[in-house]
Amino acid sequence: MTTLTPQQKAANTHARNKFLKALKEKRELYRNDKRALAAQIAIQIRLDEHGNENPDDYYDNGQMHWYQEDWGRVKVSAETASNFTPIGSHLAVSCPTTGCVAGWATTLAGHPMVMKFTTVKELIESYDGEAVSVGECILDDGSVMHIVDRARELLDLTRHQSEWLFDGYNSKEQVLWALELIVETGYFDPDVCPFDQQGNRIRDDEGNWIDENDYVEDNV
Repeated sequence: MTTLTPQQKAANTHARNKFLKALKEKRELYRNDKRALAAQIAIQIRLDEHGNENPDDYYDNGQMHWYQEDWGRVKVSAETASNFTPIGSHLAVSCPTTGCVAGWATTLAGHPMVMKFTTVKELIESYDGEAVSVGECILDDGSVMHIVDRARELLDLTRHQSEWLFDGYNSKEQVLWALELIVETGYFDPDVCPFDQQGNRIRDDEGNWIDENDYVEDNV
C-alpha cells in the first residue's frame, strides 16, 4: 500500500474540502433559485442517452438517469451496499438509479432519497437484485418528506402544475417545454402545452400550432 507524504495528504484534504464547499454552494443555489434548478434538471435530461427507458433492463448504480414513471428507483444488491447510509429508521441513498423530474429536483438540492429500512442487511435480504421504487427524501433536520411535496416547494409549483409536470406519462418534449419556461419566465401553464404524451406537436381546431399565432398551411 502506498504511503502518502504529508504534502500529498494536505493536497487531498484541500481538494476534498474545495469539492464539498462547491457542492454545498450548488445545493444552496438549487434550494433557493427555482430557475437554476429547472435549468440543471433540463440539462441532465438532455444529456441522458437512456432517458425514460426501462431501468430494470440494464441500469446499474453509478449514474442517475431520468425515468418519469417513478419518483426514484435504486438497484439493490451486495455490490451496491455502499450506496446506503443508515439515518435513524431509514437508509439514505447516495446514488439513485433513476429519478423523475421531482426526484432530480430533490436530489440536486441535496435531499437524498430514503428507504424505510434500518439496516443495509435487511434491505438486501428483502430486495437483492431488484430495482426498488423510492418515494421519499430526507431533509437536513432528519425529517422525511415525500419527494413530490419537496419538489413542488423547490420549483415553486401550484398543485395543478406539479400534478402535470410530475405525471409519469409525460414525454421528454413535454417535460423540457415546462422546465424551459420555468427557466425563462418562472412560470408555465400546463393547459397550453404544445406537445402530447407521444412528443408530437398539437394544433388547435383551426389547424394552428397551439403555441404559435402563425398558421402553417403546409402541415395541416
